[in-house]
Amino acid sequence: MGNAPRILLIRESGDAPDQIYCSALESRGFHFDVSEVSENPAGPEIGQGVNAIILELLTNSAAAAADAFRAHARSIAGETGDRKIPILALCQQDLADDLLPADDIDAVMHPPLTAGQIAGRIATLARLNTMHFELARRVETYARYGMDAPDISPPEIIDEVSILIVGEGAHLAIAERALGKGATLIGALTRDMAEDYLNRRAFDAILLDLPGDEAVDFLSNIRRNAKFHSLPVLALLPHMETGDTEALFEAGATDLFMEPIDPRELAARSDAYIKENRFREKLRSVYHQARHMATGDALTGLYSRGFILEHLDRMLEDKARWGEPLTLCGLTIDNLKEINGTYGYAVGDRIIRQIGTLIGQLVRGEDMTARWKGGNFLVILTSTDARDAEVAIARIRGVVNHTLFSVEDIASPIQVRIDEKIVEAGPFDLAEALAKRAFR
Repeated sequence: MGNAPRILLIRESGDAPDQIYCSALESRGFHFDVSEVSENPAGPEIGQGVNAIILELLTNSAAAAADAFRAHARSIAGETGDRKIPILALCQQDLADDLLPADDIDAVMHPPLTAGQIAGRIATLARLNTMHFELARRVETYARYGMDAPDISPPEIIDEVSILIVGEGAHLAIAERALGKGATLIGALTRDMAEDYLNRRAFDAILLDLPGDEAVDFLSNIRRNAKFHSLPVLALLPHMETGDTEALFEAGATDLFMEPIDPRELAARSDAYIKENRFREKLRSVYHQARHMATGDALTGLYSRGFILEHLDRMLEDKARWGEPLTLCGLTIDNLKEINGTYGYAVGDRIIRQIGTLIGQLVRGEDMTARWKGGNFLVILTSTDARDAEVAIARIRGVVNHTLFSVEDIASPIQVRIDEKIVEAGPFDLAEALAKRAFR
């Protein structure tokens, strides 16, 4: 589990961690280290390679020592320089208001909780930090090309939020209490109505108020559409069975809430996911604006081979420094030769352009996509190990392979097949040799 997400659990001295959620998170690929709150400050080395810090404040004695927990976490997080470590506090509901807002606590969650909810919140916090760091890193690569990247900052406050509620409205009152003041809530009683709304206007998030099987079917369907690939979807359920939660997460749920649903928790977590999604879209826009002849591929508008190799050099240096995983994927249009033979090379180039645009829309904001050569595309998945990369790439492959591409003057739509090869960076890899391995 050397490349598994590493969580530092801060707990009371002599107290055993909650084996229920620790075991559940470990089964999801998380690796735990434990640091006890004591009179001795933590050494700086303990923060190296940590993806997130959890403060376990679930007992009365731990809650009473919350300030000591926070100081302990700050002493660890402060030693990691430009790599900010997100801090999540687990506490009883009556302590939540005392912990937030706070500069040193990124999120607070309270029981009842599932491992999926904790894992989802950790992933969101860690991903936002990765996006911040990747933006700064990419600006440095632009500078090597004599370019200035457009200025951008993550959203501190989100406004004009639009949220779609799908279902018969059993949790509508709770959603209005949680989100009503700062959001426009639009209800769709049926899945067909919801898909019609989604195709007609933009939404910041979906609240899914459907029974388990219907929710899974709805999620599976919309995640095949590139426009909704990253849209936050929060499922609201009256109760949770292990099978239901796993099926929903596998279908693409961003987070799950079970009764009794706390409006404050729903508001806080919705806000975090919406900020992440808006920041992702801003990053994608910035990267697109910053491309020109020096950095971009003329046919697709994706990054050029030279630029992505230059950037990959820096990413490998940071991997060696921080120990975070880094994975590359080579995507190949498997039937490009057949398309060129049937329709001609001009049509083949149009297909390459469309595929490049679609892949660029499907990857996360912090990831990079370049045209390597011909119908080959290279995707770099930041802070991602091979196992998680397989999940992300499978969704991209599913969308592309289920899309029919139209080309002017060609009567029938063209079906495209893409294949992939995933390689995870090792400690001694060099950029070009690593990238070439993704196409062998």
